[in-house]
Amino acid sequence: MKISIKNKRNSYFEKGFTLIELVVVIAGLTILGGIAIPSVLTNIKLAKIDEAKAIMNGYISDCLGQYRISTDPNKFYSDARPENLDEVKLATLGYRVEGGKDKCSWTALEPSDDKDSLLYSFDYRISADGKVLKTGIPTADRSLNSCRGWAGANCSLSPEKAAQFAAAAALAAKKNQCLTAYAQWKVDNGDGNTVTWNNDTNACDKTVWLFNGTPVADQAAYDALVKQKYGTVCQEWKDQKKQSGYISKKDDDGLGIGETIEECNKAKYWFHSGQEPFTTQVAWYNFNLDYQAQACNQSKTTAINNNHKGSFVYGPHSIPTPPCGRSVYLCGNTEYQTEEEYNKSSCYTPPGGGGGGNQQPIDRCMGVGSPTYCVSPFFINNYDCRCYPGGIWRR
Repeated sequence: MKISIKNKRNSYFEKGFTLIELVVVIAGLTILGGIAIPSVLTNIKLAKIDEAKAIMNGYISDCLGQYRISTDPNKFYSDARPENLDEVKLATLGYRVEGGKDKCSWTALEPSDDKDSLLYSFDYRISADGKVLKTGIPTADRSLNSCRGWAGANCSLSPEKAAQFAAAAALAAKKNQCLTAYAQWKVDNGDGNTVTWNNDTNACDKTVWLFNGTPVADQAAYDALVKQKYGTVCQEWKDQKKQSGYISKKDDDGLGIGETIEECNKAKYWFHSGQEPFTTQVAWYNFNLDYQAQACNQSKTTAINNNHKGSFVYGPHSIPTPPCGRSVYLCGNTEYQTEEEYNKSSCYTPPGGGGGGNQQPIDRCMGVGSPTYCVSPFFINNYDCRCYPGGIWRR
């Protein structure tokens, strides 16, 4: 019996694939899927990161636009926010705003899923002088290039560099605050003296003088214009304050209160114990601290000269500390920091007598003087008047 070629072919195709063939095909597809699918998922996540970075760049452009039209850089630094910040949109990309950092001064994003191994945290910061810093912290080598594309060398910013930027941003904020205050003073006053930013010291301590709204070179030029307009009344007033040893009054924070008269054309001066009048509150305050420290050290010398023994408090002022307000124990020229140390000295007399002599009663007002104004009942409760009859230590 003969079998035709056509029937043979039909018989072959009707058999289908063998089990081994199917296993080989499935294994091959599995291997290809194992290689391709993670790469596809990684690319999808990287695309989401790129979209999030594009959104953040939009926030930066928005914030810099607000900065350019802002009349108060410090208010911008503390209050401004990206106008189009959309947390719902960010959530679709796997991100959220980090810990309330949603201001133009610092906007930071972090992965919504803390366990995500590819998405990483990144941010930007804008200082009060308009400088932008981008940083990022990659979570894996696969995201390192993406992070560098955002932050460059500031990807994985070192603590030292972060501290440097924070210090520079704080300095810029102080500078803008100082310049804003100076500009406002010119509008509100415009005559006399104030301080503005000093680029040499990086502090708000440069004295400037304006006469009728016009800046003048220095105090001498200002005094000459005042004399031309008002005569010598202002200078005579300053000389009288200086010669009398007058000390300007202090506010509740211990800062001197500037004084002026009409003939000084609004220029303020601070006076202290016969010194040349100070033209800034800061200079007066620093001198006053030294003055009070010397007085407190002198109180110890006076106590030693009076043969004081036992407990002693540096006075008559409470600041600066040290030395003012510090409690010690004196025995001759020796100062002890603790009562236990003092009790081992030759000055100590045990309770009930004995020892090398009688222990003098402790008087915390020993060596503490009182200003002349303490005679007034209005000042009797002041700390400086504590040892005056009727003061808080004499009641």
